[in-house]
Amino acid sequence: MKKSWIILGSVLFIIMVGIGYNVYQNDSKKANVLKTKEQQLTILKEYPEVKAALLPADDPKAGMYPIPGLFEGESIALKNGEKSLCHDLTPQGIAMSADKIYISEYCHLHEHHSVVQVIDKKTKKWEKTIVVPGEPHLGGIVYRKEAQQLWLATETNKKASLSLLLTDTLADYDLAEKSQPIRYDMTIPIGDIPKASLLAYLDPFLVVGYFSNKKEGKLAMFPFDTKGDLVSVVTQTQSLNDLGAADDLNSEDTTHILKKIQGISYWKNYMFMSQSFGNRDSKLYVFDLQDTKGGFNPESAKLVLDFPPYLEQINTDGDSLFAMFESGAKAYRHHTNKNIEYAIQLDIKTLLGNLKIKE
Repeated sequence: MKKSWIILGSVLFIIMVGIGYNVYQNDSKKANVLKTKEQQLTILKEYPEVKAALLPADDPKAGMYPIPGLFEGESIALKNGEKSLCHDLTPQGIAMSADKIYISEYCHLHEHHSVVQVIDKKTKKWEKTIVVPGEPHLGGIVYRKEAQQLWLATETNKKASLSLLLTDTLADYDLAEKSQPIRYDMTIPIGDIPKASLLAYLDPFLVVGYFSNKKEGKLAMFPFDTKGDLVSVVTQTQSLNDLGAADDLNSEDTTHILKKIQGISYWKNYMFMSQSFGNRDSKLYVFDLQDTKGGFNPESAKLVLDFPPYLEQINTDGDSLFAMFESGAKAYRHHTNKNIEYAIQLDIKTLLGNLKIKE
């Protein structure tokens, strides 16, 4: 009798695993997340300033975007060039166009090509996966709406580079049809920066940076000329400690930034920096570009907010701040119980609270 129960239990286990796997497979093409939005809100309650800023205020769950590929996602194997599923995709960057959200991911085991996930901004549904050449970290991506350009922080010959994908190129790409990585419309090397971990847009500049655990981060600004072409030569260097008003940023410069910075974004006269320390709480620093006495350090920040662990790129869209996390990825999900499996949309004015905002 006992043996029969063991056999029955084993059969039921196999059936349940099979059912779970099928549901998981069917859902993976949309966005495979395990946590419900209610569970995410429970985590965010530990960060009251963040939870209060979720958009829209009357339905904060509507400001959550499921991250595709956390448990399983399409890519191409580096070893044989064949399309296959990757279980180690790790989200890094986020960018927004008028109707799309782009999320960049790399394979933590370096077995698959890096990808960009495309999500419908209104419905929050996954649309498709863009497989990019090689395995860049894709730590930063930005979308220039006026030019309809998606820029990615990539690497060429072990040096940092910027790669461009036009909206039409993105729209025409079909992994199922070609089973090949997309071809960049342009790739530009960016000097002596070994790896671009950060990417932001401050009209008319692409702001590029990298950091290491032992050294201060570096920040460089590359302007677009009057024709809309990117100027890839930096001719001046300057310490952030010497910067004063926002006008000082309107030059080509290479500067130092805080350690372990994951993302930089701009809104009005403010600069936001996301900082991550593994499974400890992340930080969001807010600096006033018109008042940077003492440089960009924790002491000169106008506001410092706690965020859940593993905060990655941040990006502004109108009066919203979008935040990306990597804690839901396989490589990190067991390092914290505060896993965030959704990109979140925050109201900047609410986030800044009592700061006097210059309109």
